[in-house]
Amino acid sequence: MTGDPMGEYSIARDELAHAAVAYLRAMIDPREHPHSAAAAEYAQEQMRLAARRVTRAVVALPVDRQPVGW
Repeated sequence: MTGDPMGEYSIARDELAHAAVAYLRAMIDPREHPHSAAAAEYAQEQMRLAARRVTRAVVALPVDRQPVGW
């Protein structure tokens, strides 16, 4: 934790993007690797956790700094 709400939001958003990419990679051709189903499941869990961090980070931002439509 950085203690900076905008920094926390930025980090959480990046973590969510990385988890989504990991999920997509695991799902492109699950037959390529015998553990791809486990990798996809793990990536899904990482996306859930990252989405939770994004939500918490946005809520911690001042209202005028929150993403439009939040």
